[in-house]
Amino acid sequence: MNADFFDLQKQNHSFASLSLFGVTRFNVAANGGADALGGARVTGEFFDTMGIAPELGRAVAPPDDKPGQESVAVISHRVWRDRFSSRTDILGKTLLLDAKPYRVIGVMPAGFGFPHATDVMDAAKVTDIWIPWAMSPEQKANRGDSAGNAIGRLRQGFP
Repeated sequence: MNADFFDLQKQNHSFASLSLFGVTRFNVAANGGADALGGARVTGEFFDTMGIAPELGRAVAPPDDKPGQESVAVISHRVWRDRFSSRTDILGKTLLLDAKPYRVIGVMPAGFGFPHATDVMDAAKVTDIWIPWAMSPEQKANRGDSAGNAIGRLRQGFP
């Protein structure tokens, strides 16, 4: 499926933006506490496809989802408020996601939490963390694995 998506992304004429996302759960350690939170791995076009920008900082972008890039994360408004007391110096702080360090690059606006449990099967009830989905060339070329879900935004004026 991954290869089919990337072929469609290159050849499409109907969509302004296409993205892949996969739901997951993270064990999160930050600011003296630990929780299991819902999350998503997303390709770099995800937030543009959703048509939403972070309240603070920046979103995951195409350069972030290349293998070997710095591990970065975008957090929900709820996590920012509850775990970091809405501190504006959150950008650049480190979260441990499944014991691996990620640098916080953005905070989403209150109310944004896609995907939800009602959006895809087996999703967390709330998504609080988004990280880049850095796929290897082999993963991108795989046509047999259905690892994620595709979402698109139609071009302006397209029926």
